[in-house]
Amino acid sequence: MKKVFVRSLVSLFITASLLQMSCQSFVNSLKETKEGTTDIDTTAAEIEPAPRSSQEAVAVEQEERADETPFLADSSALIAAERSLRDRPELRGQDIFIYRSVHFYDDGRISLKVQHPQQKNYVDSYDYRDGKWSDPSPVVLSKRDIVAKDIVSLNSLPFKTANQVFLHLKEKLQQIGSRSEDYTVYAITSGNEIRWYPRTISNERSKYSIEFNADGTIRSFEQE
Repeated sequence: MKKVFVRSLVSLFITASLLQMSCQSFVNSLKETKEGTTDIDTTAAEIEPAPRSSQEAVAVEQEERADETPFLADSSALIAAERSLRDRPELRGQDIFIYRSVHFYDDGRISLKVQHPQQKNYVDSYDYRDGKWSDPSPVVLSKRDIVAKDIVSLNSLPFKTANQVFLHLKEKLQQIGSRSEDYTVYAITSGNEIRWYPRTISNERSKYSIEFNADGTIRSFEQE
């Protein structure tokens, strides 16, 4: 009985000692953390940021995209594209005439056809992409095509006019509550006249006719 009692006292003493050591270790840990002397390695946490969720990634991408100026909203970019076309070796110093159409896309592309500067019955196509013009590509014409009847001088159709058409088009689309995000604009030179397109826009319930002057200003706008 006496031995059992002694073993109990020894066990109780050991338990009390371990508890005291544990408490002291916890207190020291709190003290080190408070004083900034902890040895915890935070390098990995500082170097590797927490991964973004898919929603956060989409939001960041949209914000970055919003900071970019759309091609057609940047008149200086359009002027630079025209200057680059005029500076091509085969066109430098020549009167340039656009044949039938020129298309301006909001992703930075331009597509047009030009009367050959020496062979007036020939036409070449050019494409502008990533800030550069392609080499001219011959256009196949029929005997019924009379080039001189469907051309307009580039002096009368400067690229910066596409910026005016774009701004008015965007304004009217917002005005009627359209959800369209197609801001492609183009000019037709049939009959030696300049006609800007699109000629119609719409929302979910209505359709509107829109016409532009040669300088890109609005000639008329009304619901059909």
